[in-house]
Amino acid sequence: MASTTIRRGRRDPKAGGNLTSALFFTIAGWVIPIILVVEAPVDMLLPALGLWLVTLASSAALALNIRSIVIKPFRYVFWLFAYLFMGISPLIQINFGWPGTTPRIDMSFIPRAVAITLAGMLAFAVGGAFHRHRSSSAVTAGSDSWLANPDGGYALSINERRAIWVGNITSILSIYYMFQVGFDAMFGARHDFGNIANFEFENAAFAAIFLAFARYGLLASVVAQVITVRRSMASSNRRRLVLLLFHLVVLAVMVNPFSTTRFIFGTVFGSLAVSLGIWSTPSRWRRFQLSFAGLFAVLMPIADSFRYSTTRGLRTISFSESFVQPDFDAFAQLVNTVSFTVHNGYLLGRQFVGSLGFFVPRAIWTTKPEFTGHLIAEHMGYRYTNLSAPLWAELYIDWSIMGVILGFAALGAVSSKLDSAVVRQVTVDAAPTVIGSILPFYMIFVLRGSLLPAVGGLVSIAVVCAFVQSPRRAQRDMLEPEEPAQAAGFQLAEHTSASPDNNLPLQGVMLATRGSAA
Repeated sequence: MASTTIRRGRRDPKAGGNLTSALFFTIAGWVIPIILVVEAPVDMLLPALGLWLVTLASSAALALNIRSIVIKPFRYVFWLFAYLFMGISPLIQINFGWPGTTPRIDMSFIPRAVAITLAGMLAFAVGGAFHRHRSSSAVTAGSDSWLANPDGGYALSINERRAIWVGNITSILSIYYMFQVGFDAMFGARHDFGNIANFEFENAAFAAIFLAFARYGLLASVVAQVITVRRSMASSNRRRLVLLLFHLVVLAVMVNPFSTTRFIFGTVFGSLAVSLGIWSTPSRWRRFQLSFAGLFAVLMPIADSFRYSTTRGLRTISFSESFVQPDFDAFAQLVNTVSFTVHNGYLLGRQFVGSLGFFVPRAIWTTKPEFTGHLIAEHMGYRYTNLSAPLWAELYIDWSIMGVILGFAALGAVSSKLDSAVVRQVTVDAAPTVIGSILPFYMIFVLRGSLLPAVGGLVSIAVVCAFVQSPRRAQRDMLEPEEPAQAAGFQLAEHTSASPDNNLPLQGVMLATRGSAA
């Protein structure tokens, strides 16, 4: 059983999340899906029930994350993606039609796509549980883990000068990009923006790498500067604040919600929210999880009505219409992937190798694989081929169902390990790292695919973050655990005053997540 120790007579912060998580699970896991299942066509009843299982499992995991006071951003993002993109959106699409970019879906492959989705989710949960079991066993055995080291831990410090220089360089690159495509196109319909960008940059690979470095390099710089300013607000000078504001304005134009996809905008929004302190209290993190889900499910349709429009102005669309937009083509593309493998067989790692070689020009690697989304779209005979390929599809097209199971088990273990690293950093240094602020939300892009362009952006983020940060030894004077971490739970010891609304500060507590639930 989970063990929670709270000093100074404060109430358990988890209690505030019980009602919220229960209400969320009831509405997201039962009420909305049941309505959609009842309305589903008779011949689609079995697939609808399978998709209900997807929404039920993912909403339950999300509810547990909302209830918990432990920061688990990587697992939160995974289950949010599974719910929105692989669960509720195809359930709505069965009733209201598939996205316009993925017509002529072979309905006979939908049950198999549902099974692949569920297998990946189960493997993710098992992989995470296995990692936490091994970690809790190591702590109990007194290994050299951070909990067993009473003297201190390692933290990543930010080199502010480097962060500002990266911001200046990427701002210049971003402004150059804006001039090339035109400021009007930056806020125009997304289809028009894509056509103009393709025309101005004839080399698609170069354009993708250039844009990824400009966007994510600038984001990393802004996040680093925000964290630094928040740490030393009293000593912040005007020049520093002016530069930060300038970089922030350029970033806002580059990733505005009208001409960029919601997963890119969501990455920026989530990263900036973390740098501004949404991990500072359990209730603040809880409210953010609900708000971020609402951003994707409710607010982004307002931008969608403009993004895919061919005329100026906004068009009001309903909640259900928002889930049949091209951004929610992930499940449809998984169905198409099943169709591809039936007719062409499995590619035995070809797409994965192509993703690792994202930086190699096609002039040199003449047989370099196309984006998986593009490959599937061509197989289906679609005119528009810039489509997604969710991670389920990437693994299945290369290695069938075993690839899905093994791949998601590994992802679950890595996500659990990264969540623990986030907690360590926040505990040791009272602030997140730059890469720890960005990577959880960039995971949306990795999950949605295609993997080849996602890897390019991931490398850009890693390189810039490594340049603006460096490891250092940090003392953990605030950490005085009263008892060993429990194998199946976590321990919390408060050492700072709670905020006026009785929220426990996460920076002043010890969170041992070795045995926490997914």
